Amino acid sequence: APLIVNSPDWPKTVSAMGLKVWRATNESELASALDAWKPNEGPALIEAVFDPEPYRTMTTDLRA
Repeated sequence: APLIVNSPDWPKTVSAMGLKVWRATNESELASALDAWKPNEGPALIEAVFDPEPYRTMTTDLRA
């Protein structure tokens, strides 16, 4: 049977694998995370937290 994960905690999962993780709740935090990331050290995760509603509205308008 397949493994089903209903609500994965990606930051915790990625961190357990040894990758760096940042959380960004605004543009300044996102810029800081991007500045801190060193691509030559491997992949990382930036958890970008934002209100999805404006994007839902935008994509609905684009599809109309």
